[in-house]
Amino acid sequence: MNWLDRAVRAALRLGWQRGVMEGRRGWAVIGGLALLGYLGRRAMHREAQVIFSEVLQPGESLRISHEPAH
Repeated sequence: MNWLDRAVRAALRLGWQRGVMEGRRGWAVIGGLALLGYLGRRAMHREAQVIFSEVLQPGESLRISHEPAH
């Protein structure tokens, strides 16, 4: 875990404790911004899951279809 992850976790924790539980508006804003940053980072760093991979030779083709669930 790098320093940025630790800082975001600390901001989330303090934002909840001091902002929501104690009613301090500034800490609530810090916690909210940390939450937005955390969610944004998760959304931006998602990697596609590889289900199938195969090298096609010249002249070969691949057909992709989807059948609805029964």
